[in-house]
Amino acid sequence: MSKLTYRLSNIPHTATINDVKRVIARSTNINQISADNHFITSFRSSKFPNYPNTATIKFLNPKPAENLRNSLKTINTLTLSTSQIKCLPLDKPSQEDVSLTHFEPATHPGQIVVLSGLPAKINSFDIQSYLKPYYLDNSPNSSDPITNIRIPSDKFSSTSKWLVRLNSVSEAHRLVRNLNQSSWVDSHYTINARIIY
Repeated sequence: MSKLTYRLSNIPHTATINDVKRVIARSTNINQISADNHFITSFRSSKFPNYPNTATIKFLNPKPAENLRNSLKTINTLTLSTSQIKCLPLDKPSQEDVSLTHFEPATHPGQIVVLSGLPAKINSFDIQSYLKPYYLDNSPNSSDPITNIRIPSDKFSSTSKWLVRLNSVSEAHRLVRNLNQSSWVDSHYTINARIIY
């Protein structure tokens, strides 16, 4: 049985989600124009300048996944620009991967922000109140714009992580510019904010 979810790492910091889609489409014999019909791409930009990015690829049917697995039989890397991208199957997606799939970042590229480092004992109403100066995506027929990335029950963390969907790319960038490395409500908790494409 072929793996359907893959984690890509060592992606050049200058690369975009479309660059990743091109590499995967080429490696799986898929027309790039129809790529979104075959796999979902979750792109994570590094919060440190000049550091590599990462991505998760979730195939919607087994055939292209099988093609990728065959391409990786001799080497576990893909080439993008001058970088060798590491590509490994995921047996069990992380809670963040599951939440990202729920948010469907491919349909809202650049509008989703990950907020981490927040206090563990807060809820979505606290987040909503804190983000009042920003315009969330509350469009009809959309999922809740705020969701918690839950920590596995067998692990402990004094902080929490949240996904927030803004109503535009520019609004997401404004939120990250203002909140990244700021303090949560005059506390010792430092907010890390980054955009997912």
